[in-house]
Amino acid sequence: MNPNTSHTSTDVTHSGPTPKPDLTVIIPALNEPHTLEALLGDLGAQTGLRLDILVADGGSDTTTINILKKHDIRRIKSPPGRGRQMNRAAQKARGTMLLFLHADSRITRPDLLAEAMAQYRKVEAQRGFDRLAGHFPLRFATRQQPPHPAYRFYERKTTLNRPQVINGDQGMLISRRFFYELGMFDASLPFMEDQKMAAHIFERGEWITLPGHLHTSARRFEEEGL
Repeated sequence: MNPNTSHTSTDVTHSGPTPKPDLTVIIPALNEPHTLEALLGDLGAQTGLRLDILVADGGSDTTTINILKKHDIRRIKSPPGRGRQMNRAAQKARGTMLLFLHADSRITRPDLLAEAMAQYRKVEAQRGFDRLAGHFPLRFATRQQPPHPAYRFYERKTTLNRPQVINGDQGMLISRRFFYELGMFDASLPFMEDQKMAAHIFERGEWITLPGHLHTSARRFEEEGL
């Protein structure tokens, strides 16, 4: 574990209270052992901030649960449903800032989250309000080499702050206060809860593009077609 990153709420080397985390990372999961372990390794390598990492688990098998124990990650049990899972984990967050990440995300730079937080705070100070949400541009991890040219088009779209182009796989950095003000995710939806939340943010606040790139699996495109 990186010394600049805290995953748990206790530290046996300190007699005083544990420092408050700078950011709570919430990852919805349901039987994602391989992708989840890779992402947890990436989060453990992050520097420059203290993380509170929660996996919002919708009923995974023992393989996934054992990975969480291995990495000493808090598991928040929930009935399945991505919106429902993320809402329940948000209620257990220790940080005042939340970052929702999909389990098949990858973070290739150890300073990515610290820079994202710095950019958020900078824009927050400039605007004078915290009704903000940040998303990362994407890079697709593909099995096909070279990748189909369409991926470059999709990646370019993820740099934009426009309605109907921001999805959960780009990550969502948001203050806990604003997230609650928006009513959290619509747990009645089996999917598309991320796009509904994105629309609410456009209506009542502002989206910003965060520095760097979040890498994501292209498996759905490869299995179902572009």
